[in-house]
Amino acid sequence: MMSGPRRVFKNLNLFFKGSSFAGSVLDFTPPKLELETIEHRGGGMETAVDLTMGLKRLDTAFSVVDYSPLLIGSISPLEGAANTFIMRGVAEDWDGTVTPLEITMSGKTKAVDRGTLRAGEKAQLKITMNLTYYSEKVGGELVHEIDVMNMSWINSQGVDMLQGTRSALGL
Repeated sequence: MMSGPRRVFKNLNLFFKGSSFAGSVLDFTPPKLELETIEHRGGGMETAVDLTMGLKRLDTAFSVVDYSPLLIGSISPLEGAANTFIMRGVAEDWDGTVTPLEITMSGKTKAVDRGTLRAGEKAQLKITMNLTYYSEKVGGELVHEIDVMNMSWINSQGVDMLQGTRSALGL
């Protein structure tokens, strides 16, 4: 029996401060999870290896067709003025099985881009953020939970991969 595509991303919705933006979300770029590394080649080594120094910035962006004062007002010059957005999505298997996807993200709204406004055209709004918190669930199961300010990174096995580092630092 032939197997078709698995967990094909089908749809998404955005929630912010209790409001749903169903029917308005155009696109969403989740943060790229990428390790910050430096190259090291010590004496006695044949080649260099990468040493992990942490995680690169967690930046995200999404666009909606909604000239929403709630979203436009999400930007603030104050440090610690974090916003929490929830992006929910749906993936579907070839056999029709539906898997819910949920990304919760908090951080600083860096840009509110309204683009060029034209009479008779959709008003698009793009929000760009730098995150201090990121959680991703697939089918209700945690894949990653990263809390930048509290130095924790919980993986899909429920292990806080930074516990040893925090402990060594007395945190």
